[in-house]
Amino acid sequence: MVKGDRLKICSSSGSRFDSLSAASWFLKPIERVRIVLLNRGITLDSLRNYINCYKIFIKFTNNQPITTELIEEYILKSKQKRTNVSLMRIIYPELTKDLKFPKRTFKLKILPSDQELQTFYNGLDEREKIIFTLLRESGLRIGELLGAQLDPVNQMLIPKEHSGQTKHSYISFYRTPVNEIPKISKKRIEYLFFENSRKTGIKVNPHLLRSVFARDMSKRGVPSHYIDAYCGGFHRVFFQGLIQILVLMSLRRFMINIQRMCILILRL
Repeated sequence: MVKGDRLKICSSSGSRFDSLSAASWFLKPIERVRIVLLNRGITLDSLRNYINCYKIFIKFTNNQPITTELIEEYILKSKQKRTNVSLMRIIYPELTKDLKFPKRTFKLKILPSDQELQTFYNGLDEREKIIFTLLRESGLRIGELLGAQLDPVNQMLIPKEHSGQTKHSYISFYRTPVNEIPKISKKRIEYLFFENSRKTGIKVNPHLLRSVFARDMSKRGVPSHYIDAYCGGFHRVFFQGLIQILVLMSLRRFMINIQRMCILILRL
């Protein structure tokens, strides 16, 4: 059990807020959690999700002392298990250091066929079709796409600098001519995709199209670690033999060259 303040928050190193000033302890518990999460370098979308999960957790505790058993019970009953595991390990590291859960069994992801994707596409309106096309051809996340700068001359998408530490996308391309990205919110797109999935009977959400993009690239013989880098991830194989190149050019310019190569393969 956590001694003293029931809502005492710790950083990942186990000390109180690390570099935060003592004045932080005069803040409300929810604000202290917010500060700890912001210091982790997460995005605002992730922050909102974490804060909502924390509010649900506090309601779940019903003023009971915070214990490892209580945290485990909450996580097992929660809908967002992975998010809650990460959250609890951030704010209660001492209580969760020995917390273990059964490994998830591998579940094969069944992607819709090209014909099914076309059927889903036909059920969208013109604005939604543009978003669908750009997501499928660029491999970007929906949030990155909606905030990206579009260069119609070079058919290039340039996402804004990402504030998080775990997700990075530098630049991407698309094939179908598009002059501008429709002004629409992420939640609205997700809702419209959900409604169209129900109408057509084909389950497609914006994030699924990243997997479709990876499948299309793989069919064209692009190595998996290049596909991962194209989508913003990094693989150790990706850097083997490339250290001298990285010394001579910036990472952004290097990614542009690699991704242009990938788009040329897609156009074949």
